[in-house]
Amino acid sequence: MAQVTWRTSDELVKQVQNLALAEGLSMNEFLNRVMTVAAQSDESDPLAARLRNRLRAAGLLATGTPNGPRPSGAEIARARAAAGSGVPLSEIVSTMRE
Repeated sequence: MAQVTWRTSDELVKQVQNLALAEGLSMNEFLNRVMTVAAQSDESDPLAARLRNRLRAAGLLATGTPNGPRPSGAEIARARAAAGSGVPLSEIVSTMRE
């Protein structure tokens, strides 16, 4: 499980805490729900529908459309080959420890 740091004003944190409390959720559960709503669709959930409308109005709703054309198989193979070359991270760490 990943952990993300969120930097914002104390005022906004308090607003989010109050919204979470009003929904009977922890702040973490509430933020997870907001991010899930932004990335996925679940119109059967009233909170999700409300959040989705607000995110859409703010221009922050994920559309699910790709950012550009998919790379070809050859492009993916070249990227994999390039990613597998160079100095291994373990070697860099060992060198820095010395």
